[in-house]
Parts: sequence; C-alpha cells; structure tokens
Amino acid sequence: TLRINMGVDARHRGSGYETDNAESFIISGTGVSSNETITVSAFGVTQQYTGISRVVVNDAGNGNDTITFNNVGSAVDVNGGVGNDRLLGNGGADR
Repeated sequence: TLRINMGVDARHRGSGYETDNAESFIISGTGVSSNETITVSAFGVTQQYTGISRVVVNDAGNGNDTITFNNVGSAVDVNGGVGNDRLLGNGGADR
C-alpha cells in the first residue's frame, strides 16, 4: 500500500512541506492491478514506487486540492476532506 502524504498526512513529507493547504498531486501507474510501479509528482518533485497494489489518500484535508490519477491499475481509496477538491482519473472501475 502506498499512502500519499497529503492533507492530514502532510507532516510526513519532511521539512518545509508539512503544511496542509491546497495541494496538487499527479499519480501515474503502469496500468496493472498488482505489483505496479507508481510515480507521484507534487511540489516540483517526482518519486517512483514499486510493488504497489493499493494507493491511499487518508484525508486530503484543507484547501481546494487536485489529485490526478493516470493509468493507475491498483485499487485507489481517496477521502477528499474539506474544500472543493478535484479528483480526476481515467479508465477502470470507480468504487
């Protein structure tokens, strides 16, 4: 499981990035449902994670957040939190 450190989990991002405000994340995958490689881009930084079968946003928190999912085949669980959030995706079944 890959937890996205946004919103209520912002404090896990590291020094200088702990504030929960209007955030924008792009989460891209390889389109497979297990053992997927996921790339996460936010704040001008891109990181890659391997062996992923689930992506979780516990609570996107404050502000008007944007989360874009591109070709993610793994299960995705998102709680947008407060604010006027945009959750964007493509293909696959929404649950």
